[in-house]
Amino acid sequence: MKGALDGVRPHRGTIAALSARGPGRGAGTGARQFARHRRPHLGRGHGLSDAPPGEQTLDEHVGDLEGLVAHLGFDRFVLAGVSVGGLIAQGYALRHPGKLLGLILMDTAARIGSVESWNARIGAVLGNGIASISDQILDRWFDETYRRTRPDDFAGWRHMLERTPAAGYAGTCAALRDADLRADVGRIATPALVLAGEKDVSTPPELVRETAGLIPNARFEMIPRAGHLPNIEQPDALVAAFRRYFAEIALG
Repeated sequence: MKGALDGVRPHRGTIAALSARGPGRGAGTGARQFARHRRPHLGRGHGLSDAPPGEQTLDEHVGDLEGLVAHLGFDRFVLAGVSVGGLIAQGYALRHPGKLLGLILMDTAARIGSVESWNARIGAVLGNGIASISDQILDRWFDETYRRTRPDDFAGWRHMLERTPAAGYAGTCAALRDADLRADVGRIATPALVLAGEKDVSTPPELVRETAGLIPNARFEMIPRAGHLPNIEQPDALVAAFRRYFAEIALG
């Protein structure tokens, strides 16, 4: 969770990265990943995190992050989150504005999906396993160009997804189903960079831009030729966006 974005480290402070995706699968894939040198904080039931039984809540995920921040002894830091990690980051920013030097939200929103869509996904995963809907999920995560031109890497991400415990994945879906911060994010005072992959289907750019508009001191930026995970598809563009942001908040 603690470290630099492949050569990008603010002169003052620490970057803390949140993701519900697994860590890099090797030097090739991990060379310029989102937080290559970090200690990853992966959501409950993802990566190597435990998968508690039953449904989860956003408050529980934020509480997990609070405990980890305390354990690692972070004082003030830049918090970055992608996808559900971005929703957790919004929750943390609302609870602890004084802890954050900056906030980076990537391919996320204050409200993601609908009750009906999340219930359908939970039912499919618990009833038939993640592999039964992995094609649908991966089509929403990755742009067609990446899937076509990086078949080996894409296969690795498929294996990562399908090996995620069904209970952990479904529990996080329940947290997303019930989370709605649209009425709250207007209280986030931390200067925020809000990024969206141009071809993201999971959290379309219009949805991400809408959340940026709800945060008083936020700037929206598009990452061209990227889907839901620009840290994987367009790492150089993401590095450049981070550098610009750190300069803006006087951390570069």
